[in-house]
Amino acid sequence: MRKLNLGQELSKSEQKKILGGGATCTTSWGGTATTYSPYVNCSNAAGYCAGVYGGTVVSCW
Repeated sequence: MRKLNLGQELSKSEQKKILGGGATCTTSWGGTATTYSPYVNCSNAAGYCAGVYGGTVVSCW
């Protein structure tokens, strides 16, 4: 197992392993936003994206 240094940037796959879920959403201001969270996953990403960003789901995990 690899030790992580504080301040080390993690790859997306490493973030997914640690945090467990997330989503990429469109935003009401025309961009996209990616969230890594144990509380956001494919079953609730649509509501999260609409409520937080005023947008829709691009991808989830």
